[in-house]
Amino acid sequence: MMEIDKGRPSGQALKEKMPFKGGLRSRVQDTWLGRNWSTVLILVAIILIALFVRSYFGYATAVDNGFLVGGGSDSYYHQRVIEYVQETGSHLVNDPLLNYPLGMRNARPPLFDWSVAVTGQLLSGVTGMDISSATGYALLSSTAIWGALTCIPVFMITRAAFGNRAGLLAALLLAIMPGHVQRSVFANADHDAMILFFVVFAFYFLLRALMSIRGTKWVENWKSASSVRQGIKSYLGMNHRSLIYALLGGVCVATVAMIWTGFTYVLVIILVYLLVQVLINRFRNVDSMGELMVVGVMLASAFAIMAPLYWQMDYWNQWFDVPFYLFLGSMVIGALFTVSRDYPWTLTIPVVVAIVAVALIAVYLISPSLFDAIVSGQGYLVKSKLYSTIAEAQAPGFSNLALSFGAVTFWLAIIGLVWAAVKVPKNPSPHFIFVVVWMGVSMYMAASAQRFMFNAAPAFAMAAGWILALIIAAIKFEEVSRALSGFRSNPLATLRKAFKLRHVAGALFLAFLIVAPNVWTAVDAGIPSETKRGLDKQIYDVMPSFLRPGNYNTATGSFWYLGAFTYSLPLPSTYWPTAWRWFSQQDSGVEEADRPAFLSWWDYGFEAIQQGKHPTVADNFQNGYQFAGSFITAGSEEDAVALMIIRLLEGTGVTDEIAAVMNSHGVDAGKVKEIMNNPSAYIDEVKNNPDVYGPYDNDLSAQNAKYAAARVELQDAGLEGLVDIYSKVREVSGKDIGYFAVDGRLFPFSASFNNIFYAPATLSDRVIDPYTNAPVDYYEIKAVTSTGLLKSVQDLTPRDMVLYYTIVYKDAFYKTMLYRAMMGYGPSDVGKNGQGIPGISGSLADMDPMPAWNLTHFKQVYRTAYYSPLNSTEAAQHPESWYAISYEEALQRQKDIEAGIDHGTVDLSASTLTSGVVFIQYYDGAILRGQATSSDGTPLSGIYVTAVDELGIPHHTVQTDEDGNYELILPFGDIKVVYSAGTLNKQTQVASVITEKPYNISYAQAMRKDPNYTFDGDIELDVSIVSGRVYWDNNGDNIYDPDVDEVMDNATVVLENPESGFRQEVATNATGEYRIIALRDEGSYIYGVLDGHSFLNRTISMNEYGDTRWDIPIRPSSISGTVEFESGGPAPSVDLSLKDEASGEARRVTTDESGQFEFDKLLP
Repeated sequence: MMEIDKGRPSGQALKEKMPFKGGLRSRVQDTWLGRNWSTVLILVAIILIALFVRSYFGYATAVDNGFLVGGGSDSYYHQRVIEYVQETGSHLVNDPLLNYPLGMRNARPPLFDWSVAVTGQLLSGVTGMDISSATGYALLSSTAIWGALTCIPVFMITRAAFGNRAGLLAALLLAIMPGHVQRSVFANADHDAMILFFVVFAFYFLLRALMSIRGTKWVENWKSASSVRQGIKSYLGMNHRSLIYALLGGVCVATVAMIWTGFTYVLVIILVYLLVQVLINRFRNVDSMGELMVVGVMLASAFAIMAPLYWQMDYWNQWFDVPFYLFLGSMVIGALFTVSRDYPWTLTIPVVVAIVAVALIAVYLISPSLFDAIVSGQGYLVKSKLYSTIAEAQAPGFSNLALSFGAVTFWLAIIGLVWAAVKVPKNPSPHFIFVVVWMGVSMYMAASAQRFMFNAAPAFAMAAGWILALIIAAIKFEEVSRALSGFRSNPLATLRKAFKLRHVAGALFLAFLIVAPNVWTAVDAGIPSETKRGLDKQIYDVMPSFLRPGNYNTATGSFWYLGAFTYSLPLPSTYWPTAWRWFSQQDSGVEEADRPAFLSWWDYGFEAIQQGKHPTVADNFQNGYQFAGSFITAGSEEDAVALMIIRLLEGTGVTDEIAAVMNSHGVDAGKVKEIMNNPSAYIDEVKNNPDVYGPYDNDLSAQNAKYAAARVELQDAGLEGLVDIYSKVREVSGKDIGYFAVDGRLFPFSASFNNIFYAPATLSDRVIDPYTNAPVDYYEIKAVTSTGLLKSVQDLTPRDMVLYYTIVYKDAFYKTMLYRAMMGYGPSDVGKNGQGIPGISGSLADMDPMPAWNLTHFKQVYRTAYYSPLNSTEAAQHPESWYAISYEEALQRQKDIEAGIDHGTVDLSASTLTSGVVFIQYYDGAILRGQATSSDGTPLSGIYVTAVDELGIPHHTVQTDEDGNYELILPFGDIKVVYSAGTLNKQTQVASVITEKPYNISYAQAMRKDPNYTFDGDIELDVSIVSGRVYWDNNGDNIYDPDVDEVMDNATVVLENPESGFRQEVATNATGEYRIIALRDEGSYIYGVLDGHSFLNRTISMNEYGDTRWDIPIRPSSISGTVEFESGGPAPSVDLSLKDEASGEARRVTTDESGQFEFDKLLP
């Protein structure tokens, strides 16, 4: 027995210790997991639900099409950095492809990109898949994983504040919250979900730190140094747990900062809380030292952790110093309230406010930019002009705001915020005040800008989860389970007793107003728009007839049941991906950093770099947007070339070499240099002279003043002089802006068409209509009323019934580079009256666009067209069958279809540009010089010489001078030089064609890098020179006799051929002579015109060789007679008038002494 008992604890029976099952269960139940296993299982299930909703619907579309990203342009720059990390093993710090030609520091801290890069490499090593695919999976899945995992900190912070049930409900609501799902789906490929995960954890640790504060008054007397030291020692000794939580929170804030330079968002919320807390404490005469220490330790540790990275990445200015100053300022304010604890608040608050005001004034005087950053919370509290043009920076519509958080849960969250705020006086604990501040600030920011809706999702989930927990507790569902214990003995009575009205109503409320709508919208938010129609049709097919709309598209589906929320995965068949594939192949023999740069609106910058493999002038870090806006709205080709010079000068400055070229072309290089160095001095100059610089808004920035003033100054060189200057600047800088792109989103096709032209117009400081957001100098939006009136929006009255809105284009719009690049010519360019867009609307609806029409130094190199493998009837019924192709490929396919080699339908119409893009490329131009002569060597003056590209678009048209000489600028490519005479067709810039001559111009020749960029253009043309004299044939012998006949000056001679279309008009000179270069066509007619009278219309036969002489004699007619009185005597000095019905003019004569008169030289 002694051996059996050996080692047994005293007083414990053996069988109490030994049974395996009971002992293990007991030990497990005593652990944290044993006590919380059900909560853990529920939370894991919620996370899996969240992951499913975010991943299932978009996975196949994204992966099967080559790892598509759906997070907008930001995703593409993440791809660039990740690829760079994997290729070089170092972070991409300086990126020469951004902010061209200046380059810039990569504005993204490394943590997110490195986490994906390392995960991709690990995944590749473990699975054996190629590094590209492994990284694709890592990047695309990252957002869904981080988004689902955010349910954990949401549960933890809500549980800490409101209990376990509220925590689980909050996690569930976040899992199925469409506003969160939409931005954390699989393939979103952005850092937002990872950021929010650590933001919520930072707030959780702050909450726990506040809850863990021990003590209430540590410093007895703030005037005594020993008392202060003892108080701080006492605080530190009592609050180890609180400070550890604060440090953990600081680590989370630092983690956010190492992902996102916009971590000031977190800082602002924490500092707002601190200021609210110290004010409440001050009114209550409560010590704020505990809260101040928690926030101070948390944020100080965060700044300490991030400081080395921000210093090394050169983020110190603006992204570190301004937030740090905000932190220090808030700590000083908090300290002032803390140390003045024992003074009346009526004294301390005004004193502190005065001190802060003086400090801000000092900052304003020393550094106005720092002052703006501080008072605006680095832009988070005040919207700038830039932010006013960004869609996600605009306030969401109320329906969008409410539905993003759940139609009912939104209101539950609002109720939760209000209820919590009401409870603050009774529960003024620091952690509860923080919860109220976080919810309040988050909800306010979500209502003020769409970009903050995603960040506010946890706060909405917490508030709504808390209220739901209170509702469920009030319903007392647990009574049902207890009441059902007697179900077997008396089922009916048991059910009646168990289920009360509140239980049924509560269950219906939860099922149909909380779960069903949130799940439906969450699933909707998780489906990409590319597959949504098909799923919508599947829903339609299973719906009963009374739930089917009558106008549903049963062939392809509609956005009926789905479509309230969505995101896009840009399929390879859409227009931008197709264009980027083409663009990436251009200049392929040159390193990416040395390729000609891409220029468009900044929205497309990251894609141009990653997908297009070219540098970009304007990018999504908001670099170059003012320049891009100025270029897009530039009013001429001269403006455009001048602006490209200015942009490169921002990198080089006006060097001696550049100044010499400028001065040689008549440009004051010193003035240009002064403008570049001190643009603010020219703001008033530009604003006060709209006739010189164009109209600008009163809020003109120095940057835009620079572009306007320098642009005008450079134009003294003329277009070809600007080309020479640009060539020299490229040579000096080694940089080249070569491509300009415009897509359908940028172009205002109609009043209702969703376009962003207002953004470049706004940010280039053009005048904007506050009522319609239209740039009034380019177009206006007018209302058409039921009475047929065209009214300005601001002039509408309650009695006006608006039928629709229309766009009224101004002449300035047709001159912009935006318009010239995409459409080419405007109505006035081709002799049309009224407004219109080629192939789209108005007077030009029946004419085709000609991108870069009549631009001497820009040429279309890419344009979107569409192809469907189906015939035209089937293609119209299946819009998903269309995919984007280049215009050149479309032309070839069209030829092949017509020849029976290919099948399908090609769309080359102008309407494709509404969902298409045009690229034009700059060139200096090869030079064709020569003389046009006739077969006998006679110089031919007045011949039109036109350079036409492969698509028939004219680029430069000149006329030969009196000696037959001309100089023509040629684009690169297979160029056709057309020689023509007669009346010029304004659209084609060609008259009646005499002959054509092909030239194959290389890009090097067009850029004048090849020394053989000039060409001999001497040409002999098979034409006839018709010349002669128009005269009054006074003696009627049809032979000009200078002693008798009189020449007819300023008469018009017309030579035309109805069959060939040739027509030429010339005016006679002072000697009555005329000269026409004509085609040797049979059936030509020649006649004279004077004062509306046509005369001597005759068929003319051209001499086969040499010139043709053709005089036009006009035998004058006359009317004469005698005017007599009724008495029979002559009537002298009587004024007579003869009206010419053709010209409308009247001739007057006066009778002589014998009453005679004569109207001579009358035309037939």
